[in-house]
Amino acid sequence: MIAQALVKEHQIESIDHLHAYGQLSVDTIEKMMQLSLQHARDSFDTQAERAQTMLSGSQPSPVQVDTAVSVLQSAMQVFTNSYEKWVDLLNAQLATIQRTAHASYEDLQRWSPAGTEVMVEAAELMTQAVEESAELAAEAGASMLKTMEQSTTAVEKKPVTRRRVAVKKTA
Repeated sequence: MIAQALVKEHQIESIDHLHAYGQLSVDTIEKMMQLSLQHARDSFDTQAERAQTMLSGSQPSPVQVDTAVSVLQSAMQVFTNSYEKWVDLLNAQLATIQRTAHASYEDLQRWSPAGTEVMVEAAELMTQAVEESAELAAEAGASMLKTMEQSTTAVEKKPVTRRRVAVKKTA
């Protein structure tokens, strides 16, 4: 049947992919937390300045939305980069699974009793159908990634309208 060395190799590759999935998740969460904390600090500083200006009786400057757009763009970039890496890892795992499946079918064909080759060939055809479905899913993911990138680009190019905030002066 399948050589033990091949089984071990595929198990090690799968464990490496699983480890990479976990590390990528941790890295993505860390980047998003850093981005969130930075945005919270910036927002706090801005609002503190506005409050100080209002307390002094001056007219505060209009609220800037540029930083919010920048944070959104940064978040989209983090997700886009992470998504690309997830797809790469998924493709690597699929390649490992394909190699294992094809090696298994070769062994089954070699060792199966006469007359059962048709069932082995049918199983191999089903596996090929699953592989093609996975490839279509990967293409759909790539299309989604491209759409996300285009929407981020559209946000960057869209002119930012600024509203003036009316502040009521008290006597």
